[in-house]
Amino acid sequence: MKPAITTITLLAANILLLGYIFLIDRHRDDTKTRLGTATQLASFDREAVAKVLLETPEGKAEVVRRQDGSWRITSPFEDRFDPKLISELLDDAARLRINDTVSAKEISKEGWGDDYFGFGDGSINVELLDAEGNSLAAVELGGPTPFERTIYARRRGGDADDGVHYVWGYLRDTLNRPFSDLRDRRLIYSKADDVKRVKFRPPSPDSFEVHVERGENGRWGMETPLKARCDQELVNELVAKLGKLQVAEIVDQPAADLEAAFDEGGYEIV
Repeated sequence: MKPAITTITLLAANILLLGYIFLIDRHRDDTKTRLGTATQLASFDREAVAKVLLETPEGKAEVVRRQDGSWRITSPFEDRFDPKLISELLDDAARLRINDTVSAKEISKEGWGDDYFGFGDGSINVELLDAEGNSLAAVELGGPTPFERTIYARRRGGDADDGVHYVWGYLRDTLNRPFSDLRDRRLIYSKADDVKRVKFRPPSPDSFEVHVERGENGRWGMETPLKARCDQELVNELVAKLGKLQVAEIVDQPAADLEAAFDEGGYEIV
């Protein structure tokens, strides 16, 4: 009988031990989840972001996502938003992890105001909203901390006892530029493989236009002023170079002489 009792005792002890390990592991996983959320300044679903509101020392700007997935600045001017910058902006916002915190109690005790942390006129405010206009995340980015490459930041509209946090300064670096530098600098938005037709308009009125089109077989052919085969390598090289053109400067209200320059010939890409 004794061996049977011993076996039952050992079995019961193992069951209790396994149950304890399960509870400890589950508690550890829950703790990691809570800590991961707590150390994230801005936690949001990137795919749900449909609008970005920016407020910098220059003023306010509004950026919206269009149905085709591209982004557009709608205020203070209308233009395409640089696709690389919007990707960096959302990446940097998602990486706003808290490295350290100055508690609200300590701030009150020391009498530190917004100026101490670089908030106010010199700060950058970022708010992410969904398609219904609900706020997904809102943060204010202040000045540099004593630690290299970090800045002060705080949540907007959050708990008053949340305090001020140390975060990496990548997001502020991305947005620390004039709004005009947020424009999409590509001259042509289509990919080279998507171009189906190119029209050449020579500057001389005595010359004629040349139209080349890409056939269903992917090869280029001349359509105007006569039907003929094209130098495939030459046309592909031209289309590739046109696709790499970058805007050096944008003139919002072109003068009359600049408007007239477009009548002197050029290329039309379709």
